[in-house]
Amino acid sequence: MIVITAVVAELGAFLIAGLVFYGLKLRYGWTVASFFLLGSIAWTTPLETLGISTGSYTYSAFAGSLFPGYPGYFVWIGIVPLWIEMGWFIVSASSFMIFHDVLLPRSKTISAALLAGLFAVELDLMIDPIASSNRLWIWIGPSMSLMGIPLYNYVGWFVMIFFYDVIIWNTVIGFKQMKILSVVERKLFSIKETVVSVSLSKRAAGFLFRLLVFEVLAIFLIKLASVVL
Repeated sequence: MIVITAVVAELGAFLIAGLVFYGLKLRYGWTVASFFLLGSIAWTTPLETLGISTGSYTYSAFAGSLFPGYPGYFVWIGIVPLWIEMGWFIVSASSFMIFHDVLLPRSKTISAALLAGLFAVELDLMIDPIASSNRLWIWIGPSMSLMGIPLYNYVGWFVMIFFYDVIIWNTVIGFKQMKILSVVERKLFSIKETVVSVSLSKRAAGFLFRLLVFEVLAIFLIKLASVVL
């Protein structure tokens, strides 16, 4: 019967992600909602793939349990179950709207992003112990832990949510120059002003570029945390 937990978790994540996407669409429109969803998949899949391939955790606990050849979940992107990316999308989109639109609508971007990251960590303190104890995923790699969950995982949640929040606000909600990337982006995208209105194709290119740069930085910080902790 425990395999039902996996099925419910997967289908439930898709359903809730659909509702969150609808909320984003109502607030920001189709374009922003689509950027947010597709970006979430592009943002999390490399890190998840790295974590699985290096033996930090596994999603294969339910493999073969529902029927012969059942891989553990129904929909995958490579070696990552798609519902995991949907779960991350739910948390990132919800925290983004909570802090940027409800609690801190007039605050600076960094303030809202910091609180969104901390909020995501608080959520994962509840989600991860329950999910791992029900074998929705299993932590393998040895490390310092809290409630059976490696401490670097919580660092990862903060870093990933914080960076993604900043990228979304400065690229998708409105395309704004980012100082640390300004020299490169001036050459790549001809961005000279502090705040500019750019075409959809240029915004998409800028979005992918920023995702790539911050993905590398996030992976470095999380790996550093895994070594230290």
